[in-house]
Amino acid sequence: MRRRCTECRTMFVAAASASATQRVCSTACRDVRDRKQARERRRRDVDEARADERERQRSSRARRSAASGCHAGPSEHKCPLSRAEVGQFVDQALALSRATLVRDFRGVLGRYAAKFGEGTVLVTREPRTARLTSDEGFRRNRGGAVTHDPGRGTPSGA
Repeated sequence: MRRRCTECRTMFVAAASASATQRVCSTACRDVRDRKQARERRRRDVDEARADERERQRSSRARRSAASGCHAGPSEHKCPLSRAEVGQFVDQALALSRATLVRDFRGVLGRYAAKFGEGTVLVTREPRTARLTSDEGFRRNRGGAVTHDPGRGTPSGA
């Protein structure tokens, strides 16, 4: 039985084993049809296509790293503050004023930046001067509470 190829529109004779299902005349047309169907499938279900792509990328990276054998993968990011320091700050926050806590945080962050060479961090001895330049996202309510004010200096939704 002769059929028309759905891709190149030429007439062909279908294989006997696939006479009811064969739609294309050659492997080149099969590749074109497969890519077209895959595009349509991804268009219909974007979330599943993205999940499949993430998994494909993950397995590809794993295969490449295993094949190279040159070195181990990257280490995890290190937290700039230790658990002990965070606990110390929480204890101090309960016992001390806001200004003292802000000053202590600036000192720790300044030491962290100097230790890892991440440029200069705005750390000053004067809390008021530092507050005017680096704490622009915070304002004081008339009642005295400090609230977050997302302005130009903070990303949206922060």
